[in-house]
Amino acid sequence: MKLTAITTFLALFMSGSPNILSAKTVVLGVGETYTADDLNVICVEQKSRALVELKECQFWDDFTDRCLYEKKIFTYGELECIEECQHWEKFNQQCHYATQCTFYPSTGIFVKTICEEFDDFNKVCKRTKQNKISDDK
Repeated sequence: MKLTAITTFLALFMSGSPNILSAKTVVLGVGETYTADDLNVICVEQKSRALVELKECQFWDDFTDRCLYEKKIFTYGELECIEECQHWEKFNQQCHYATQCTFYPSTGIFVKTICEEFDDFNKVCKRTKQNKISDDK
């Protein structure tokens, strides 16, 4: 019943409006515009701009059936920064250094801090390095 009603409506609508048959299809890429008479169409890409934090088990203990260390995955739009254990000690099942993500909402960037030089004897990071994660290509 609904299909018949829709078909009848379309037939009546198309017969009363000859401009429908000469309709144009315009395909735009991001940033492109189309102008016709008083109509301006601009194609923009919309990104989700909310900071999201997800957790995932990085080190799992099969014997106790539990997670020993969770890494954190931060996303903001297309950007992603992961805080994870960079220096894991299997014997004591302990993380001695985890990377860090700092988010700056005013500029929409992450700064990730990693350990560039780790002292295995003292189990400390001697020198860190920061990397900028942004939309800049």
